[in-house]
Amino acid sequence: MNIEEYEARLTKLLEELPSKEREEAVSFYMETLADRIDDGASEADAVASLPTPEEAAQAILSDRPTNEETIFSLTVTKSSGISSDTYHDDGGANSSRGRFIDRLRQRKLSVLEWVAVIVTSPLWLSLLVVAFAFVLTAAIVILAAYVIVWVLIACVWIIGAALVAVAPMAFLFVIWGLQLGYFPYAIVNIGYGLFGFGAGMWTLRGALKLTRAFLSWQKRNIKVRMRRHRDASNDEKLFGDEDEDAAAPVETAPKPPSKYRGFFRACTGLAVAGAACVAIGFMASGMDWRVFLTSLYTEGNMYIGGVQVDDPGSLLFAPIYLGH
Repeated sequence: MNIEEYEARLTKLLEELPSKEREEAVSFYMETLADRIDDGASEADAVASLPTPEEAAQAILSDRPTNEETIFSLTVTKSSGISSDTYHDDGGANSSRGRFIDRLRQRKLSVLEWVAVIVTSPLWLSLLVVAFAFVLTAAIVILAAYVIVWVLIACVWIIGAALVAVAPMAFLFVIWGLQLGYFPYAIVNIGYGLFGFGAGMWTLRGALKLTRAFLSWQKRNIKVRMRRHRDASNDEKLFGDEDEDAAAPVETAPKPPSKYRGFFRACTGLAVAGAACVAIGFMASGMDWRVFLTSLYTEGNMYIGGVQVDDPGSLLFAPIYLGH
């Protein structure tokens, strides 16, 4: 048997040991063989002077102490082969814990260790359930927050669209008020239309900026996370990317082009004028709160600003609006 065969056979017989402990035991014998050869012995004589791989493996496995810090107990001498000595592992509790985890993954625990795992299963299973519940709850909270942000942005869009949609309906009421000669009601609805269009356009603009800002934040954060995940194996590159991200300017929602500035200034003027018209119409009605009301009934009765309309069909577009 040559050195390579001895090493392969001994490694095979010590397969149940953790890899680090097995490598240290085999290398111990290989160094002993190298010393014998350096002393002038032939390869065959050096191998023959040692115990057979079976005897060496049996000695290593049977002499493994229960002390967590001891890996094996043996010393090879030139004359007698094996005598007792102790090799201590410097890893301490961490090394022992690592060996236990390795053996647990390989399902090579002793009977007592399996009993301990089973007996303590209510404890560690409970901890696993708690950890899983915590992670699941955190994921649900994050997802809920994400959905809530989009719902709020959608609400801003809906409010803006509703305000703009109020304008044509308000101007229809203006025509009815002029037809009936109820001018305070007409002025109030002029204010509704002007304020609704002006404020609605500003609200839609804000909804657009919110949407762009949130999409930009989402894109930037996903990009950073994907880059960190991709470069996790290279610390230098990872730190470089983080510096680059920190130095990069924060993206903001783009400002409207200059050609829209005049339009939104006009919208501001419309909103202010609309609020003023509502106040003027209210004062012109003698501060009658009913001037703000418009009541339509399918039976044919209609009340505009608290005043009953005797012939609703005579109003412009009333037959189409009322459905008869």
